[in-house]
Amino acid sequence: MTDKSRRQLMLSSVIQKALYGIFSSGKLHLSMPLYKFSIASVSVTKDLKMASIYISSIELPDAHKIIKELKLFSPKIRFLLSQDLNLRSSPEIRFYVDEEPFYQDQLMSKINSLNQN
Repeated sequence: MTDKSRRQLMLSSVIQKALYGIFSSGKLHLSMPLYKFSIASVSVTKDLKMASIYISSIELPDAHKIIKELKLFSPKIRFLLSQDLNLRSSPEIRFYVDEEPFYQDQLMSKINSLNQN
């Protein structure tokens, strides 16, 4: 696994903060309320042309609904990001479900069931 460069880490952080601003500003009319999801992390490729945005939610079905809706809004989100960040070229954005918490819950329940036996 390669380490992220300082530019990648900085741009990831800036994109994440800008997305929080976009989602909370009301510029997008999402059907899901903001308390139903959060931005778990943002990862940017080495060439800074692609940003992977991981969304987490309390319930997995909600997360998949949110991802579908965000994919529909991705051109507008990219446009709003380019305005906020004032970059030469705005990275292409892709949304993914952050399933790590769900795997952790499954693992913990398996460990607990083994401990009970």
